[in-house]
Amino acid sequence: MLNEKGLLIGDFTVARLGPERFFVFGSGIAEHYHMRWFLAHQPKNGVSVRACGLGLTGLQIAGPKARELLSRVTDRDVSKDAFKFLAFDAFDIGMIPAMVGRISFTGDLGYEIWVTPDYLAAL
Repeated sequence: MLNEKGLLIGDFTVARLGPERFFVFGSGIAEHYHMRWFLAHQPKNGVSVRACGLGLTGLQIAGPKARELLSRVTDRDVSKDAFKFLAFDAFDIGMIPAMVGRISFTGDLGYEIWVTPDYLAAL
């Protein structure tokens, strides 16, 4: 995200969960700053923006065996062709409802997993 002068003020992952439902994941510490910017630049109609704050918590698994690990704890097909790089979807991990993105900042195969806080310890 750039400000009016073209300077970087935010770095995000944008994920599409449905035709008109998107999630923007960024640095939690800057959420209030970014929300002020989003709300100041929000179109007057057709778009709503809501901060999740601590309503979502996440973790990441990464490395050459990340897909194997994830496939052992979900019924979802997470094969290379079925869940491609940068894919994002909601599915259960065990009995835990989660949102999962195939993304990694380590350079290895990886997944970001987002759940509500009440499920994080079990996850």
